[in-house]
Amino acid sequence: MTLTPAMPQLQTRRLTLRRQTVADAPVFHRMWTERDERVPSHRRLDDEGHPDVQEIAAHIAAAGEESWLQTAQCASTGEAIGYCGLVFGGAVVGDEPELAFEFLRAVHNNGLATEAAEAVLRWTDELGHPRVWAGVWEWNLASRRVLEKLGFEESGEERPPSAYGRNLLMVRRSPDSPLSAMGERRTTMTHTVRAGVAADVGPCVDLWVEALRHRDGQVDAAPVAERTRALFKTPLLRFAIAGEPLDGFAVSTTKGKTGQTAVLERLAVRPSAAGRGIGRILLHDAFSAAREGGYQRVELAVRTGNPAVRLYVREGFRAVSTPIPHPLGGEPMVTYSRDL
Repeated sequence: MTLTPAMPQLQTRRLTLRRQTVADAPVFHRMWTERDERVPSHRRLDDEGHPDVQEIAAHIAAAGEESWLQTAQCASTGEAIGYCGLVFGGAVVGDEPELAFEFLRAVHNNGLATEAAEAVLRWTDELGHPRVWAGVWEWNLASRRVLEKLGFEESGEERPPSAYGRNLLMVRRSPDSPLSAMGERRTTMTHTVRAGVAADVGPCVDLWVEALRHRDGQVDAAPVAERTRALFKTPLLRFAIAGEPLDGFAVSTTKGKTGQTAVLERLAVRPSAAGRGIGRILLHDAFSAAREGGYQRVELAVRTGNPAVRLYVREGFRAVSTPIPHPLGGEPMVTYSRDL
C-alpha cells in the first residue's frame, strides 16, 4: 500500500495537470479509439465498442481521489488533451511509483508528454521517492524516446512475457537519491555500467576479439586487436564498461566537426553473458552520453550478416547507406542511424 499523498494540481508553461472529472470521459474514450492495434486487448475497445463514454465516466467517478493520474489540459484553452501521472501496484515494481502518460494523436510530436511528465517527476522528487519506474512496449519507440529524455534508463527487468511483445521496465532515479545513476557509475537492477579507464583497454580489446571469434567462427586476431587498440588512442565521447568482472563494453566517438552525430564504434558482450540485456543497456548508456553532449543522432556501422542488427532495429536504428567493403574483408558494412 502506497503512502504517496494525493497529487496536487500541477502547472507547466503549456499545460495544467488536474484531477480527472467525469467530463473528461469523451476525451479518454477518443484515446481508446486511437490506441495502437498492438496494445493488449483489455486496453482497446471490444467488438461491441466497450468501454463506452458512460462506462469510462463511471470508472472516473469510482476512482475519485484514489487516482494519481491527472488530466492534462491546454493551459490557454482549457481543453483536455490527455493524461499523465502515476500508477501503483504494477507487476515487478510493487508499491513503487510508475509513470504513465497518454495524449490525443492530434497533439503528438509537440513535446507535451515530456513537459507533463517533467512536472510529475519534480513532484515525486520533492516527496523523496528514490526512483520512478515506467513500463513501455519494446515496439513503442516514441514513448521510449520520451522516457530517455526524462532520464529513464533500462533496468534489465521486464514484465512477464505476453503475446503482445516485450514490456520493458525503465527506471529513473531521483537526483538526490543514493541510487542516482547520474554520475560516473550507473547502476541498473542487475548490471552496473561505469566509465572505462586505461586499465580496462586491454581486457576490452581481448573481449572484442573473443566476441568476433564467437560470432564468425574464426578471426584474424592481430589486425582486429590492433585496430581496436588504435581506437582507444583517439578522442572518445564515452567508454562504458558493463559488469564486474567485465561482461561488455561500448565505445562512442564523434563524427566530423559539426557536433551533431555521435558514432558507436564498438559494442561487445561476452558470449557467456549474452541474453541478459547487457547490449541494450550499453546502447542506452551511449544514447544518454550523446544526448548529454548535445548530439542529435547516433550512428553505427555493422556487417550485413551480424545478428545484432535485429537489436539495433528494435532500438530505433535505420539503415542510411548501401553496403560498403570492410577494411579487413568479409561481409560488407552498412551504416545505421538513430535520432535522439
